[in-house]
Amino acid sequence: GIPTDEGGRRDIKTLEHVLKHERNPANRIPVTFIACTDDDDCIGYLNSWDKNIAHVDVVDDYRNEKKEILNVQGKGFPFSYGDYVVKVLMAVDFRTKYSA
Repeated sequence: GIPTDEGGRRDIKTLEHVLKHERNPANRIPVTFIACTDDDDCIGYLNSWDKNIAHVDVVDDYRNEKKEILNVQGKGFPFSYGDYVVKVLMAVDFRTKYSA
């Protein structure tokens, strides 16, 4: 759902501020959001954060994640369900091009 303040009011900006400015160092504090919604508002800001905030990853279901990763890495890139679990737990972004 949508992040809220102490009064239960919608408050996306405060969480965004924390993600951008209060994780220090951000590369040592990765954050993963597991998108379990079809709410377009949620998906919109989560996808924006995924693209624009360092070390923030938004994870979809395994099939869609694998499709996105193979589009970047190439069809021969090994991405198992175990890799997906590691991605969720460790905020590893396989969509970044890795060289072997």
